[in-house]
Amino acid sequence: MAPARRSTRTLVTKFESGAARETQRKTKAQRIGAWPDPHPTAGLATFSATLPDAQAAQIMDLVEKRARELQQDHERDGDSSGAGGGASRYVGQYRADAIYEIVTRNLTYTLELHVLDPIGDACGFDCSNRAAHPRRG
Repeated sequence: MAPARRSTRTLVTKFESGAARETQRKTKAQRIGAWPDPHPTAGLATFSATLPDAQAAQIMDLVEKRARELQQDHERDGDSSGAGGGASRYVGQYRADAIYEIVTRNLTYTLELHVLDPIGDACGFDCSNRAAHPRRG
């Protein structure tokens, strides 16, 4: 069955290249995303992301850079040897900390409020200024 599937794919690619490219584009788009999954170890989760390889490489470079900084800070403070109450840590732990920090600390939240005043005086402000509210004049 695998050879038949390959032959079909070859024919589609050869005679319907536009359709083949569109199918490949849709397949990629459907597979891109991020998902949390339970981990076999209690209290842990696995967070996976499927994204274009160039983006993954950029993210991993940033994670590695931040993880090294966290490790250096930890070692400078004397915590890597167990001094100061800290225990030795694995590189993976620094990477996980780096990902969490990058994702949660680089967010900007924007709150946009729309105040609706259907009554005219319920807004809590001086709504009697008809020049400011031409609809009510």
